[in-house]
Amino acid sequence: MSFYKNKFCALRKRFMLIFFLFNILFLSLSLNLLPNKKFSHKFLTENSTKLSYYNNSASPIFIDDTNPSRDWAWAVLQPWCNGSGTESDPYVIENLKINGNNASSCIEIINSNAHFIVRNCTLYNSSSGSYPYYNGGIKLISVSNGQILNNTCVNNTGQGVALGLSNDNEISNNICINNTMSGIYFCDDSDFNYISGNEICSNSLYGIFLDYECDDNIIEYNNISNLVDQTPQQIGIYIRYQCIRNYIIYNDVHSMYFTGILLNYDCNNNTIAVNDACDNHIEGIRLERNCNYNSIFYNNVSNKFSLLQDYGIYVEGCSDNTITDNLIYFNALVGLILNNSDRNVISNNFFYKNTKNAEDNKTSTYWDYMNIGNYWNDYSGSFNTNGIGMSPYYISNSSDFMVNQDNYPLMDSVPEVDYAFNVSEDRLVIDQWYMLNYNGSGGNSPLTYEWFYNDTYLADTPSFEFQFKISGYFDITLIVTDINHNSSILTKQVLVRNTQINDIPETPETPDSRSDQDIPLKIVIITLIIIGIVLFLSIGIFVIKRKKTSLLKSPDFPVLLHKQGLKTPKSSIKALPISNQPVVKIKGEIDNIESEVGVEKQKFICIVHKGPIIGPSYICPNCDALYCLNCANALKEKSEKCWTCGSNLI
Repeated sequence: MSFYKNKFCALRKRFMLIFFLFNILFLSLSLNLLPNKKFSHKFLTENSTKLSYYNNSASPIFIDDTNPSRDWAWAVLQPWCNGSGTESDPYVIENLKINGNNASSCIEIINSNAHFIVRNCTLYNSSSGSYPYYNGGIKLISVSNGQILNNTCVNNTGQGVALGLSNDNEISNNICINNTMSGIYFCDDSDFNYISGNEICSNSLYGIFLDYECDDNIIEYNNISNLVDQTPQQIGIYIRYQCIRNYIIYNDVHSMYFTGILLNYDCNNNTIAVNDACDNHIEGIRLERNCNYNSIFYNNVSNKFSLLQDYGIYVEGCSDNTITDNLIYFNALVGLILNNSDRNVISNNFFYKNTKNAEDNKTSTYWDYMNIGNYWNDYSGSFNTNGIGMSPYYISNSSDFMVNQDNYPLMDSVPEVDYAFNVSEDRLVIDQWYMLNYNGSGGNSPLTYEWFYNDTYLADTPSFEFQFKISGYFDITLIVTDINHNSSILTKQVLVRNTQINDIPETPETPDSRSDQDIPLKIVIITLIIIGIVLFLSIGIFVIKRKKTSLLKSPDFPVLLHKQGLKTPKSSIKALPISNQPVVKIKGEIDNIESEVGVEKQKFICIVHKGPIIGPSYICPNCDALYCLNCANALKEKSEKCWTCGSNLI
């Protein structure tokens, strides 16, 4: 019985070892295939510390990196700060709610070049401070490499966020509401800062204010407005005193009490582009007092929802500016005023239904620079085949005295829409990438594009790539709108097949077109692991059963294939003495073992004469090969060895 148990135990051990190694292999593959993230004890500890500290009643924070008792080394020992001040591991102050108690700024950092982040804090009730370094919810003086992110600065007596003498900082995605001065305030040579994505509402003076030699800053994607029943801001974006090369782009500035965007006092070479400066009470955009060489283009300076805005663009005492491609309509008084301003370029703008489209009291203005004039909705002349007016459009001064003219007024040209695939439309199949290209004409630039697949929005560019995932008939629609709000629409129905037809060459797939990218990687890995476990369990159970059955049924435990049997005359076979070694089994003992393990009785076959064994038998002690006693004696007499393992017969 122990012979069988040992065999079964060995098999079980082998199977468990294989199963264990298989799972380790799959686990390794899974970790390698998953996104490459370094999970270490240090990583988990550091990040859990950064996210764990919250304080809804923190005291005001003051950090001066030149003062050993209040520098970053001191700050990092406090529960509200962690990090090392490097670019990869900045100091972090977050998740605090601080009341300035109208006595100081809520967070003030000065004299610092270390990398740091202030985020997710609520900062309120700061004091006002004094000019030029006012207090605020957050105040940075002589600071670089700071990031002010996702904070709420509300109801401060000073500024929402205030910077002075500070360079290379980021102010993004903050909410600055109902502060007594400005939402965001820069002063005194604060350069190369980035202001983006902030919500700035109902601050008493200005939304964003750059004051005195603040250069090369980017102000983009900010939403500056006034809330109902709150004190209205006077100016949305205010740039004052020798601020140069700033970019004011992609901002939405509306409902200001005075002006949307204002440049004042020697602010030169700035760019004001792609802004919505609408529905402000006086002007959308204003330049005054020697603000020269600025570029103003692709802005919407109109009354969208009200008739409160008096002027679209107002330029007073400023020269050599370029004002092109702007949408100027529905202003209550004048669309564009040039007052005492020389050599400004006014070209390719769209003037529509302003009470008066334009005023100018200087003859040096270029109203048709490089023979490109402007579109005037009240132009009464005729146009040539190129869409250019055949007579001038006259511009008067405030006394309606004609002082200038646009010699090349533009015709309101409606876009003619057309588009095409980069292959013939009868060759479209699923799971291939195709380029759709606008190839229409007409319209007054800039044009906007809207692509639709049936009723699903696709893109807003003249050209883009697209892949059909199912076959059938589909509508592809393109809407093109020019700056004058003239729109044209084209819809084409296309047939998409499942497979290529014979004469259609294959369209190369892009790397992103592989279908397996549509299946989440984790689901694939988990599915493979489950299949592998089931497969190995099934194989293991099958192998154990087969081994058990073959061991019990085989005459030589297990059955072995041998060479052909030896034919020996019976007369030459002499009896071998029956060994008293335990390896010699008699039929009765085998019957007892069979009954113990519960198997049906089998006939035991001699591996030499291939017949049943009747009477005593011989089992090789090395390999368990089974012989009848006669064949064993014959082999020993001929000095032959065991047919299975080659050992001597005892």
